[in-house]
Amino acid sequence: MNDYVTSTLDLLIDAVRLQKRYSERHLKAWEAGLERMAASQTYSEGLFKYMTDFMIPFWIALDSFLDLEKRKVLEEPPHKTYDDYLEMLQFNLQIARKGLAGSFNALNEYRTSETLKTYAAFLNI
Repeated sequence: MNDYVTSTLDLLIDAVRLQKRYSERHLKAWEAGLERMAASQTYSEGLFKYMTDFMIPFWIALDSFLDLEKRKVLEEPPHKTYDDYLEMLQFNLQIARKGLAGSFNALNEYRTSETLKTYAAFLNI
């Protein structure tokens, strides 16, 4: 009978230790996930600030362009205005492509390094 109580008590102690160990792992996993979310939020904030900094000169240039076009519409033939708009569209697409490619490359490098850190932290739990 004494061995039965001792083995049951040992089993309960082991169960409590196991439960505590799994609780710590779950807490670490949640903490890692929350830290990843915070890092992603910080990155998104930086990306949007970069895009805002990029867009301010665009809005200034667009305002100047539209002022000029208001005067040109009465002086120039429509096909000339059409050609100017196509040229501006092509230029804007080139700038956007370069800017977005750089942003996406930076995003991909950041995501890759953070994902590797997350998996390493998860496996070390």
